[in-house]
Amino acid sequence: MAEPEIVTLPDARRMAVHHFGDPHGAPVLFFHGWPSDASMGQLLDAAAWKYHLRVIAPDRPGIGHSDPQPNRTLMDWPADVRALAAHYGLRNFAVLGVSGGGPYALATARALPGKVTATTVVCGAPPLDDPHDAGTLPSMYRRLLQSQSSHPHTLRLAFRASRPLISHFVPDVFIHLAMLKLPAPDRATLADPHTFAIIFGGMRRSWAACSDGVYEDAVLYTRPWGFSPAQIRTPVEFWHGGMDSNFPPELARKLAASIPGAHLHVVPGEGHYSLPVNHADMILAALARHSR
Repeated sequence: MAEPEIVTLPDARRMAVHHFGDPHGAPVLFFHGWPSDASMGQLLDAAAWKYHLRVIAPDRPGIGHSDPQPNRTLMDWPADVRALAAHYGLRNFAVLGVSGGGPYALATARALPGKVTATTVVCGAPPLDDPHDAGTLPSMYRRLLQSQSSHPHTLRLAFRASRPLISHFVPDVFIHLAMLKLPAPDRATLADPHTFAIIFGGMRRSWAACSDGVYEDAVLYTRPWGFSPAQIRTPVEFWHGGMDSNFPPELARKLAASIPGAHLHVVPGEGHYSLPVNHADMILAALARHSR
């Protein structure tokens, strides 16, 4: 995989940008999951070539090779997207967010309605303002939410301590053992060495800039988004696995129902990791139809 391009933003921060698909195609801004960097856009590369889509995939602040942005909020992100669009000479573009990139895609759609032609959210993270909704998440996410609420400083220190372990020393066998708790379609997808390398390579590379970047990205999911999804006026499509154990489908239904005109596709027999891999062709075909 090619090294990311480094773009200097108006405030002098450097942002790493990966490129996939057809460089002459219709532009799509891709927002990666958590914890990951934008190299996970490799999962879309073949389908992006097929449908003549130009995928521009930035590492978020403090992630991968992008400079940190202290005290940022979710609604700071659209300004970076606007700056990237200006850098690449894009008048309009579609946005696609996977997992933790979903809220960033929706924030961009809300803030830049004159530029965003279509929005796609794949197995996206939902708002977690409602304690009942947060209570339906996997135990690991619930523990992180509880730790951030009660001992945020300790949690930050834990992320800092984890950086060298995750970046360099955690062998793949431990990750495979952790995968045993995933639904069958996710285990089958991650059993492919190429897919495994993309997903967990992105996880390891996400810590390249600093451990605080991964931590601060996580913290944003615990806070109010800063806008109401009901305010979004651009076309939105949601794709969610019927067996997604990271974010239960009922949370995707609730979020989609709050956005006027949004469409939700719940795909039976697919999980959180398997959906964007097994159905990249179908997802990008739909996005290509709406983004031109």
